[in-house]
Amino acid sequence: MKKRIEELERKADTDYTGWEFGGGYVEVNKEDNRLRIFFEEKPGEAARSELKSNGFKWSPKAGAWQRQITANAFHAADRIRCIKPLTGEKPSDLQKKAGTEAG
Repeated sequence: MKKRIEELERKADTDYTGWEFGGGYVEVNKEDNRLRIFFEEKPGEAARSELKSNGFKWSPKAGAWQRQITANAFHAADRIRCIKPLTGEKPSDLQKKAGTEAG
């Protein structure tokens, strides 16, 4: 129980950053502990398949594709071509940068 509390406190202190991609943006919602992907239009079948195979699920309530915030979530986002940041960086690298800029 103590380890879980420490993990949650560490996660609460971690700075994350979202990003824009061609056709939408990604948002980090710490309150709901979700990495959310918003598209301007419904993504095609190939993109939806890629999202699903990387652990993202459609949330009608949020109006976004989402999964729990973990290091693996950002590494999965690295593999999804349709949400590649406009900056050309990997999503996981953006998180490392956000952590160092906050510290």
